[in-house]
Amino acid sequence: EILAKIRSDPVRAKLPVIILTAKGQDTDRDAALAGGADDFLTKPFEKEEFYCRVYRSVTNVEQIRKITRAAYTDQLTDLPNRLSFFTAAPELYERAVKHELPFAVAMVDIDFFKKINDTFGHAGGDVALQHLARLIETTLSDVDVVARFGGEEFCVLATDLDPDAAPTVFERLLSAVEASEVHFEGQSIRFTLSIGVTTKAGGDLDAVINRADELLYEAKQSGRNQVVIEPGETAGGTR
Repeated sequence: EILAKIRSDPVRAKLPVIILTAKGQDTDRDAALAGGADDFLTKPFEKEEFYCRVYRSVTNVEQIRKITRAAYTDQLTDLPNRLSFFTAAPELYERAVKHELPFAVAMVDIDFFKKINDTFGHAGGDVALQHLARLIETTLSDVDVVARFGGEEFCVLATDLDPDAAPTVFERLLSAVEASEVHFEGQSIRFTLSIGVTTKAGGDLDAVINRADELLYEAKQSGRNQVVIEPGETAGGTR
């Protein structure tokens, strides 16, 4: 009953549990492990064995955390990855739609990224991506989820964001990137962004992301270094 209560609590669901009991039958151990215990120790026990069991449980938790973080984190930029985005974002989006809350989904892409790779090599391109990731973190600190989708493309979900404020939020990122530079092997790398943003619900999250991607394409086609927001409004512009 204790195990069931612990495992039903989201806060304690991953808490390592060692059953300490005078019941030493195999059926007791099997029942405890089947019920969600991580380990089973019968009384009386040696102090050293107890410490070893605790140490092993803690070590296992640390390893699981490392594995989980690696699975959900983009190794280059240290931002959440695509898997992480689609783990957290759908529920947030569905809640916003259900309660008619404002939201924005944005696709962010580095302009002429291939030229950066061709000029500075892939190592230079990696530095540019890391630089952009840090600017996204600092400039879009209030958004719910931001992730690197792959290559030079990033996706953002912001809920409770007033549609009228969306242009200002993403224009701020656009300006921050344009005004910055990153140094690589004695050279300066500068680049701009194109951003597509939608604030309108239209089907599931995948459909909304696809719409933001279409708006991103419009930003690219109409000159880059700008934000195109549903329904085709443009903020910024090539400068």
